[in-house]
Amino acid sequence: MKKIIVRIVGVIIALFLSVWFGGRIILSTSTADYSGEIKLAGLLEPVEITFDSKAIPQVWAKNNHDMYYALGWLHASE
Repeated sequence: MKKIIVRIVGVIIALFLSVWFGGRIILSTSTADYSGEIKLAGLLEPVEITFDSKAIPQVWAKNNHDMYYALGWLHASE
């Protein structure tokens, strides 16, 4: 009986660790790359997205269409 309980606890711990570390790996690789330049079809003029020291994005665009388009892309990439 004691052997079975030890095996069950071992399996539960192994499953927990697999989910914990597997989830962390999946979440860390699923974020967008915010460095560099990205070409988006649908923009009329260049748009700049900057991030402040607290990682809060700021969208700089010359017209509303491009600003909303870039904002939508930013939300989708998050």
